[in-house]
Amino acid sequence: MFVRLLFLLGFQLLLFNPAFAVDEKGQFAVRTIGLQTCGRYVDAKNTDAATLAAFLGWADGYLTASNQFTQKTYDMIPWGNTSYLATLLDAYCKKYKDERFYIAVNKLAGTFLKNRIQSRSKLIEVTEGKHKIIIYSATIAKLKTKLKEMGLFKGSVDEKYDAKLRKFVGEFQKDNGLPLTYLPDPVLLHYLFYQKPAASRN
Repeated sequence: MFVRLLFLLGFQLLLFNPAFAVDEKGQFAVRTIGLQTCGRYVDAKNTDAATLAAFLGWADGYLTASNQFTQKTYDMIPWGNTSYLATLLDAYCKKYKDERFYIAVNKLAGTFLKNRIQSRSKLIEVTEGKHKIIIYSATIAKLKTKLKEMGLFKGSVDEKYDAKLRKFVGEFQKDNGLPLTYLPDPVLLHYLFYQKPAASRN
């Protein structure tokens, strides 16, 4: 379901060009599994759990280094966990099977650069029935700011997931054909920040 939604959302990755960790010609060495193709990643995701874990471990390491060396960056990925990243990479790599995996991860970082978490933020748990997500409190503020900028939300901008925002999120999901979770989940956030949502009832 998540993969299908990403295709419907027109998911694209943008090249990330940090100004560090390259030589005077803009070149750098790529280690181990990063040199494998996207097609190999797709195969591993479908049939080889051990190799998939190696791919994702490499991607997490790359993103951790990006967090450390990119200015004004605490976390390059503002929402979602490793499983979410795996799904994004799978959607991209199915389209570009001959591309090197490190390029796909680099583009993943580039896609989220604008919305990255720039300073340390508390992780909070948001629950709805049997479902829960772990999300940065700063991402909640980003969500409220984005909605306010779009004229879709009139509440105050803070880092609290309150009843008013929960109600809005549910209505927004219904209006835009998203899974109804009442949670600021990765599908909702991806849609809101990278697509053109329908008007809200609020």
